[in-house]
Amino acid sequence: MHVVPFISFRPLRMEESQYFNAHTHKKPQFQNVWACRNAFHFSNKKSLSALKYSVSVGLHPWHSGLFSPELEKKIRENSLANNVAAIGEVGLDKASSVDWNCQLKTWEFEFGLAQTLKLPLIIHCVKAYYEFVPFCAKTNVPMMFHGFSGNSDVLKQLSKYEHSYFSIGPHLLKNKMIQELISKIPLNRLLFETDAGKFSIIEIYETASCILKIEMKNLQLLIKNNTLEFFGQKALLHF
Repeated sequence: MHVVPFISFRPLRMEESQYFNAHTHKKPQFQNVWACRNAFHFSNKKSLSALKYSVSVGLHPWHSGLFSPELEKKIRENSLANNVAAIGEVGLDKASSVDWNCQLKTWEFEFGLAQTLKLPLIIHCVKAYYEFVPFCAKTNVPMMFHGFSGNSDVLKQLSKYEHSYFSIGPHLLKNKMIQELISKIPLNRLLFETDAGKFSIIEIYETASCILKIEMKNLQLLIKNNTLEFFGQKALLHF
């Protein structure tokens, strides 16, 4: 049984039966679900500001070959939209065919932008977790590894840094490795997401509740607390 000493659980009122989706490619579909939707680089500030929910902005490592002074300017501008809750999905992907130096240059720009704007980072990482250790050591903003699938050693290394968060998504429903991994993640650094999957965030909560043996109402409060710590109170104004 997991113990969560940093939260004093209290009865959950009906209006607090909320779910928090830290990373999705789809717009929120239910009133009791807060979500941060990934906005792609071809969006603009005006269209982003018109949305009634929170978004993240950045250049995915798969597209980092497109990085240019013009696109840098656009990302800076987009990041100032009033509903931007994070810089992301950004990061490094060693399985991608995109030039590694292009990926690094783009990531370093976006890392610096997040520090300047005091926005958290939503990170796409494939076979490059250890590359992020130096950034975890010097960041002043939270960094969330979305769809986290690192091994125990990776988790141990990254979780040493208080700004590191780990988001678990649809693979939890069918992947035994992820089902074992979630139990090792520090509970105060755990977030949930749907990414581009077909499953609902509620299904992920329900599966996690069974695996972690945490009652649903307590899990909801835990993830709400973690979401507030990661994104900040301002992001949840768009709920």
